[in-house]
Order: sequence, then C-alpha cells, then structure tokens
Amino acid sequence: LNCFCKIISVNYSNISIFKNNCLYNDVFFLKDYKTSLVFQSSYFFPNMSIIENIKYGYNRLLYKDRIIKYNSVINNLGISNLLYKNIKNLSGGERQLLSIARSILSNPTVLLLDEPINSLDNNYKKIVMSYLKYINKKYNITIIITGHSLYDFLSISDINFFINI
Repeated sequence: LNCFCKIISVNYSNISIFKNNCLYNDVFFLKDYKTSLVFQSSYFFPNMSIIENIKYGYNRLLYKDRIIKYNSVINNLGISNLLYKNIKNLSGGERQLLSIARSILSNPTVLLLDEPINSLDNNYKKIVMSYLKYINKKYNITIIITGHSLYDFLSISDINFFINI
C-alpha cells in the first residue's frame, strides 16, 4: 500500500493480474486517481472534534463531488453514537471505524485499507465488510485491502492476490 500511495518511492510500478486465464501487465500510477488510505493505526487531528475529523476530506470537496453522503456513511457504519465522544477516550476499534468513515467520505476512486477490521468486534467486522462491498458496487470504487483474515476478504472480493513472504 505504501508503494501505491508513493509513501515509499519506487521508480516503476508494475501490476500483474490473472483474469480469465490471461495475464495483464500494466504500469499503474495512483496519482491519476483520487486515493484514500486507512492505516492500520488510526490518526486524528487532536485539536478537532470527531465530526470535524471525519468530515475533513468531505468538507474540501465541491458539493457536486460529494457523491457518497455524510449521513449515509454514518448510518450504514452505525457510528452515530461515537460522534460526540472525546477522541482521547476512543477504543482502537472505534478509532478504526471513524478512520474508515473519514476515508469513504473523501469520495475516493481508489480506497486502500491496511488491515481495516483487525481491531473490530465480529458485529462491526460484518457491518464494515458489507458496506465496503456495497460502496464498491454502487460507486465503482476500487478497494485494495491488506489483511490476514482470508475468509472476510474472500466474501466481498472480485479479484484476490495472495502474497507469501
């Protein structure tokens, strides 16, 4: 994910995809796409409220570009009860949910998620994965997820890559 976002600099990125028994190779530059990244550890602006934090990217969009609506994300992820908490009092799972909401609200064309459900309880894992599948289909967002939970990812994905290190 760091290479996709150019956090780690590479001279050339090559993506190879097997689809329908054919190998596709293409140079892939995310600078051509509106990309949002959710890190495994969630970060917030400490001087802003939770609502200001999750609306950070959303408020910078032109109104016509706000395809995914604020209330829709809040309701579908079931996080309205978190909006008025103090950032310092959030659990790891709550922070992760709010980070996912913030990234979705930036209305990306590519959403990169680094182990997005590791700190969530089983109920929220299902909610998040179901919503990711929904926004992928409805808004045609490319979603790239890294993680260890094979079953969770296979349930929502169209194409899977397995990397053994």
